[in-house]
Amino acid sequence: MSQKNTVILISFLILILVGVGYYFMQKNRLNSSQKQKTNSQAQQSVVDRDMFSINIPEGWIETKGVPSVQAMISNLKEENQDPLVQKMNFKSYFAVAYEADQGKDLDSYIEKVKSQLSKVGNGFEITSEKPTTVNSYKAYIIEGKLKQQEAEFKAFIVIIKGLGDDVWLITFNTALQ
Repeated sequence: MSQKNTVILISFLILILVGVGYYFMQKNRLNSSQKQKTNSQAQQSVVDRDMFSINIPEGWIETKGVPSVQAMISNLKEENQDPLVQKMNFKSYFAVAYEADQGKDLDSYIEKVKSQLSKVGNGFEITSEKPTTVNSYKAYIIEGKLKQQEAEFKAFIVIIKGLGDDVWLITFNTALQ
């Protein structure tokens, strides 16, 4: 994946907190027929893809993301008490994205992600970071916060080095209360 596409992907994963999140939540406002669909989706407990599966938390549902996102799970029933967050109709979500790392080692890819995060919105403030493993794969966790339209958000990003020339990005985004 080219440098430009990587910048766009990383920016999307953070900016979705407001822009795309707002768009999808407005688009997915539930009417009575959609509530029936939501009830059947809520019974679904696993998102199963060719290369991964995710247990869906109770009350959350799989929602549609952009093409570069392999899975997006949102808490559409969430009721946030912050009026700024309510105005945006933001709902907590997590997303899984995949990209080729173009032969970079995990440390180089982490630095690339951190560089892109510093350019998002009013700046993404990293509050903690640490190496880890996920199912025996090398991984790195970045936790931080971001302010958009005066509302504060928190994000967790897990970068997982795949088997070959690939990297998985898992993000969890929620309002900071």
